[in-house]
Amino acid sequence: MENNKKGNQLTYMLQTNPAIKNRCDQKFIGILVKDQRPISIRDNIGFTEFIYEFDPNYQFPSEKRCKKLLAKGYNQTKKVLISKMEKEVISYSLTMDLWTAKNQSAIWE
Repeated sequence: MENNKKGNQLTYMLQTNPAIKNRCDQKFIGILVKDQRPISIRDNIGFTEFIYEFDPNYQFPSEKRCKKLLAKGYNQTKKVLISKMEKEVISYSLTMDLWTAKNQSAIWE
Protein backbone atom coordinates (compact mmCIF):
# COMPACT_ATOMS: atom_id res chain seq x y z
CA MET A 1 0.00 0.00 0.00
CA GLU A 2 2.92 2.33 0.76
CA ASN A 3 4.34 1.79 -2.76
CA ASN A 4 0.97 2.65 -4.30
CA LYS A 5 0.83 5.88 -2.30
CA LYS A 6 4.34 6.84 -3.46
CA GLY A 7 3.37 5.99 -7.03
CA ASN A 8 0.31 8.25 -6.79
CA GLN A 9 2.46 11.07 -5.39
CA LEU A 10 4.94 10.66 -8.24
CA THR A 11 2.14 10.65 -10.80
CA TYR A 12 0.66 13.81 -9.26
CA MET A 13 4.07 15.51 -9.26
CA LEU A 14 4.64 14.67 -12.94
CA GLN A 15 1.16 15.82 -13.94
CA THR A 16 1.39 19.16 -12.14
CA ASN A 17 5.01 20.07 -12.92
CA PRO A 18 4.95 22.61 -15.76
CA ALA A 19 8.65 22.10 -16.53
CA ILE A 20 8.11 18.39 -17.18
CA LYS A 21 4.98 19.06 -19.24
CA ASN A 22 6.83 21.69 -21.29
CA ARG A 23 9.77 19.36 -21.91
CA CYS A 24 7.44 16.59 -23.11
CA ASP A 25 5.57 19.04 -25.34
CA GLN A 26 8.89 20.18 -26.84
CA LYS A 27 9.83 16.55 -27.53
CA PHE A 28 6.47 16.05 -29.25
CA ILE A 29 7.10 19.13 -31.40
CA GLY A 30 10.51 17.64 -32.19
CA ILE A 31 8.77 14.56 -33.59
CA LEU A 32 6.62 16.78 -35.82
CA VAL A 33 9.62 18.69 -37.15
CA LYS A 34 12.28 15.98 -37.40
CA ASP A 35 9.97 13.34 -38.86
CA GLN A 36 7.85 15.79 -40.90
CA ARG A 37 4.62 14.66 -39.27
CA PRO A 38 1.37 16.62 -39.17
CA ILE A 39 -0.04 17.98 -35.91
CA SER A 40 -2.93 15.56 -36.38
CA ILE A 41 -0.62 12.66 -35.45
CA ARG A 42 -1.69 13.39 -31.87
CA ASP A 43 -5.15 12.13 -32.84
CA ASN A 44 -3.91 8.84 -34.36
CA ILE A 45 -5.01 5.90 -32.22
CA GLY A 46 -1.82 3.89 -32.72
CA PHE A 47 0.43 6.82 -31.84
CA THR A 48 -1.56 7.74 -28.73
CA GLU A 49 -1.54 4.10 -27.57
CA PHE A 50 2.23 4.00 -28.07
CA ILE A 51 2.76 7.17 -26.00
CA TYR A 52 0.31 5.89 -23.36
CA GLU A 53 2.60 2.88 -22.81
CA PHE A 54 5.39 5.23 -21.71
CA ASP A 55 3.30 7.79 -19.83
CA PRO A 56 -0.40 7.12 -19.35
CA ASN A 57 -0.84 10.60 -17.86
CA TYR A 58 0.64 12.62 -20.72
CA GLN A 59 -1.82 14.93 -22.45
CA PHE A 60 -0.83 16.10 -25.93
CA PRO A 61 -0.68 19.87 -26.40
CA SER A 62 -3.66 21.46 -28.11
CA GLU A 63 -3.42 22.29 -31.80
CA LYS A 64 -3.16 25.97 -30.88
CA ARG A 65 -0.25 25.28 -28.48
CA CYS A 66 1.46 23.10 -31.11
CA LYS A 67 1.28 25.94 -33.62
CA LYS A 68 2.63 28.38 -31.05
CA LEU A 69 5.56 26.08 -30.19
CA LEU A 70 6.29 25.45 -33.88
CA ALA A 71 6.33 29.20 -34.60
CA LYS A 72 8.59 29.83 -31.61
CA GLY A 73 11.02 27.13 -32.76
CA TYR A 74 10.97 28.48 -36.32
CA ASN A 75 11.75 32.01 -35.14
CA GLN A 76 14.60 30.83 -32.89
CA THR A 77 16.12 28.75 -35.70
CA LYS A 78 15.75 31.62 -38.15
CA LYS A 79 17.65 33.96 -35.81
CA VAL A 80 20.49 31.45 -35.42
CA LEU A 81 20.74 30.86 -39.18
CA ILE A 82 20.72 34.57 -40.01
CA SER A 83 23.40 35.20 -37.41
CA LYS A 84 25.57 32.37 -38.76
CA MET A 85 25.12 33.57 -42.33
CA GLU A 86 26.08 37.14 -41.42
CA LYS A 87 29.20 36.01 -39.54
CA GLU A 88 30.41 32.94 -41.42
CA VAL A 89 29.12 32.82 -44.99
CA ILE A 90 30.91 34.64 -47.79
CA SER A 91 28.57 33.59 -50.58
CA TYR A 92 25.72 31.15 -51.06
CA SER A 93 23.44 29.74 -53.72
CA LEU A 94 19.68 29.38 -53.50
CA THR A 95 17.84 26.71 -55.47
CA MET A 96 14.07 26.36 -55.77
CA ASP A 97 12.05 23.42 -56.95
CA LEU A 98 8.85 24.57 -58.67
CA TRP A 99 6.05 22.20 -59.56
CA THR A 100 2.73 22.17 -61.29
CA ALA A 101 -0.40 20.94 -59.56
CA LYS A 102 -2.50 18.10 -60.99
CA ASN A 103 -4.96 20.63 -62.37
CA GLN A 104 -2.03 22.12 -64.39
CA SER A 105 -2.06 25.44 -62.56
CA ALA A 106 1.43 26.59 -61.64
CA ILE A 107 2.17 27.35 -58.02
CA TRP A 108 3.92 30.62 -59.05
CA GLU A 109 1.92 32.82 -61.39
